[in-house]
Amino acid sequence: GTSTSYEDMARYDADDDADIRFTANNGNAIDIFAGSELHVAAGSEFSPGAVTLTTNSNGPSSSFPSGNVHLATNATSSILTLGAAMSVAGSWFASSTSRLNHGNQTVTFNATTTGKQIFATSTNFYAIDFSGSGGTGGGWTFSDNATTTNNFTITNGAVTAPNSTK
Repeated sequence: GTSTSYEDMARYDADDDADIRFTANNGNAIDIFAGSELHVAAGSEFSPGAVTLTTNSNGPSSSFPSGNVHLATNATSSILTLGAAMSVAGSWFASSTSRLNHGNQTVTFNATTTGKQIFATSTNFYAIDFSGSGGTGGGWTFSDNATTTNNFTITNGAVTAPNSTK
């Protein structure tokens, strides 16, 4: 597989070409623009290091893929390795073969609209914070069981658990 780091993304971003849908600036942040998603291809690893990773979206749940995180499915896994906190404004799609190396970092779901989904059967989060804002806050629905080894916090918004437990 291949591996992508912060340094790879910082070489050429939206500051260099307005058609590129992210910035990687100051050695400490990657911002994925609204209308785009963070997509880690099957057989690949994205390891941004000690960099805050943010996906942005202000659209409704139907504005796919705005703000989503997608760890692709295939016979080989996709891997996301965190070295700092992550904010997700959209949905989380992780295939059963994908992996999150959480690095003891919090993933904050901060959507401002409802209808977001979390498919995370293979995702072992360290800590999750749901902190949507504006109007009704955000709204997230788990499609299946997921795990967290630390805090599961709902600061603002609504979270729906899966229909069944295992």
